[in-house]
Amino acid sequence: MNLKKLIASLLILSMLLLGMFSVHALAEPEQMGPGVDEWWYIYIPSPDAQIDAIMAGDVDVTGFSRPEDYATLEEEGFTITRYEGTRATQVFYNLRPERTVPYPLRAALAHLVPKSELIAQIYGPLAVEGISYLPEAFGLWYNPDVTDISEYDPELAEYILDQEGYTRPGADQTRIDPETGEALEPLYFVYCAEFTDWVPWVERLATEADAIGVPITLD
Repeated sequence: MNLKKLIASLLILSMLLLGMFSVHALAEPEQMGPGVDEWWYIYIPSPDAQIDAIMAGDVDVTGFSRPEDYATLEEEGFTITRYEGTRATQVFYNLRPERTVPYPLRAALAHLVPKSELIAQIYGPLAVEGISYLPEAFGLWYNPDVTDISEYDPELAEYILDQEGYTRPGADQTRIDPETGEALEPLYFVYCAEFTDWVPWVERLATEADAIGVPITLD
């Protein structure tokens, strides 16, 4: 089986995604209200370039994900509008390859992401931790009583794998795939390194997984 078919993408689908695009709007001088004649989405992957563009007046609206940018724009007198995004960082598993079909493997990986720590490190006050696939921005569909089944707990992740037969021959060795009896082949995670706030998430997950004997290759 070609494990390179395995694609696990980290996607930012909420306000953070807007930070990768800047908006330039044109309107007739006599036009009133929110209407515009043209609305351009300009792809600017660099956070520094995003701030430079709005400071220079090259764009009218931009999103951002770095706390220091919030302070900079506020000091410069820009209007900052905050709203609840639908979701931020996520991991999607391609379930067509057999490697990611087993639930225990995916369940273990879910316990290897220190969400609170990474949110504080990367976003500061600009993001909050979610507990389910439908966060508060979904209104009536949001359930605040959902139990967080992805709390950071590497020991629990190891326990799950041990109980399901993903044994580890030695402390520094790769776990054994119970289906094949061979060492687990690397899981391939595909992500966009241009988005600088994505990188710490995937790198930390790969490091945590390697520490419990699950190899991950980042692409």
